[in-house]
Amino acid sequence: MKQNLLVGQYIDLLRAYNEKINLFSRHSYDTLDFHVQDSINLANIISNKGYRVMDMGSGSGLPSVILAIMNPQNRITAVESKSKKCVFLKEAAKVLGLGNYSVQEMDIREYVAHLKESPRIVTAKAFASYSDILKMIKPLIGRRIRLVVPISKSQYEALLATTQATFNLGYQSQGFYYVDQEF
Repeated sequence: MKQNLLVGQYIDLLRAYNEKINLFSRHSYDTLDFHVQDSINLANIISNKGYRVMDMGSGSGLPSVILAIMNPQNRITAVESKSKKCVFLKEAAKVLGLGNYSVQEMDIREYVAHLKESPRIVTAKAFASYSDILKMIKPLIGRRIRLVVPISKSQYEALLATTQATFNLGYQSQGFYYVDQEF
């Protein structure tokens, strides 16, 4: 499958680029497979239906690059404030031929404040706490967006324990946890 080849090329590119410029901790190599699978799961949750998807704090491209590979009909916008990470994301899009992928180099709050056309789906992986993410996307609330965020088991359990939880905790599957909320 072409998608599997592209995911493999992305991983190779990420590792090679990381040797020159520290995009993520070399210690994270031990968990890279987990994060790639988490991103693939997220792509399956979102589905491939021509959605506009915004990834907050895209970093090294997990999940944004994987979302673009797995869901080629969706338009993925990676929002990242760090220049060296944006250079990598643009290079990855070029090398992998991801015509459905764009990179915005700016702070997420600034980007959201000036957004004219809202995304249908917003995601963030290892970016901020769920409550902080909600604060950052506040200007988008009421514009029919769906927030889909991978979370850790401890975050999932903490949200379950919160009696004020008024949203779908999504689900957990094979050790992966997600919050899925419509606004």
